[in-house]
Amino acid sequence: MKAGVSNLMLCIALFLKCYNHKTMPKDFCDCLVNKDWSCVKKDINTYLNTVDKNSPEDSISAGFKQWLLKNTCITQVTIMPGMVETNPPIKQFQVTITTPGGTIEKTLGIQISKKILQAHIY
Repeated sequence: MKAGVSNLMLCIALFLKCYNHKTMPKDFCDCLVNKDWSCVKKDINTYLNTVDKNSPEDSISAGFKQWLLKNTCITQVTIMPGMVETNPPIKQFQVTITTPGGTIEKTLGIQISKKILQAHIY
């Protein structure tokens, strides 16, 4: 009887492990490394939804830089000077990402206005 219960418990544990793995959302770093830009945008926009749109641009940029650096795969973030003149304007960030194959650089941006904070991927 004990062997049967042990086997049943093992099967349940394996099932739950596989089930959880398939249903868990992707990690931001996984999205970056795998170049899943729709996932990257979704995660950035989720963060930006927590930010006060009425904050000064410098404060929004500094907060976004700190949020990016909390991700283990990001080793460096440079806030680019000025803004890209679009409507709304875009603030750019040069990001260095560590991958299993080395490092890559990517430019991420956020559209900043009193009405919208939104990810912009290049």
